[in-house]
Amino acid sequence: MLGYEFNLDKDQIYWLFSSSSQSIAAFIALLFTGYAFVVNVMDNLEARDETLAEVHSGLKTTYYRQLRLLAVVGGSTIIASLAMIFVNYYVNEIRSLLLIPTMIGIVVTIVLGVRFIIEIVDPQKYSKKATSLLKEEEKSIPKEGTEISIGEFMDSFISLERLIREVNEDFASKPALKSNYYRQSAPRSLVEIVTSWFRTELMHSEELDILKEVIRTRNLVVHGQQIEIDKTWLKWLKQSTDIVENVRMRWRNRIKSYAEMRFNQEDTPDQEPVR
Repeated sequence: MLGYEFNLDKDQIYWLFSSSSQSIAAFIALLFTGYAFVVNVMDNLEARDETLAEVHSGLKTTYYRQLRLLAVVGGSTIIASLAMIFVNYYVNEIRSLLLIPTMIGIVVTIVLGVRFIIEIVDPQKYSKKATSLLKEEEKSIPKEGTEISIGEFMDSFISLERLIREVNEDFASKPALKSNYYRQSAPRSLVEIVTSWFRTELMHSEELDILKEVIRTRNLVVHGQQIEIDKTWLKWLKQSTDIVENVRMRWRNRIKSYAEMRFNQEDTPDQEPVR
């Protein structure tokens, strides 16, 4: 054997790589099971707290990318380990070429798996991800350069949320005008509420995007570590308030039109049947 094969005989190589392929397969399967469990817990938490939506979405994306890389590296390592077992007794040259890359693959797979576990159990993962997403969010908007406190932002948002829910209650009190979507599932979260307005043609797509962006920012602010954000968001909140008021006006106009239509139908005399 070559010197860098560490003087392993064929039986030792067979034992090493047959056990490593099984161990790596079990290790990856365990991590995927853990991922499924964590995602299920996230979904349950999100059902009770809508502010977790953006953070959970970001974490799921991060975990998926890590698992995808782990699956590719681990799968390649398993294939290489099985190839080592196959050529162990027959082709010494190929065995010598595969030995070091396969061992490196084993080590890398273990490192990636441990890193994935550490990130899942990190108690600061929510605040870290929220802060990271919020910084990315602020890059896409023009800034004024003036910072405001999170408390000032939240005070303004609470007023907006109160208005949204007030308009939604008015919407829910008129069952005759509900859309099929609204009949099937009454919206509870803010995103569901504004989406229902869009689906019932009370809001334009551009207005929906603005409201979703503001709600998304609120969610990130709640769970992030930042204590200040750009003052531009106050303008977005003011614009969002105007949008909701416009929705209220459109809704009232629709109610008025519906009432006039019903009145005209009741006021129209029945026609005599033609003989």
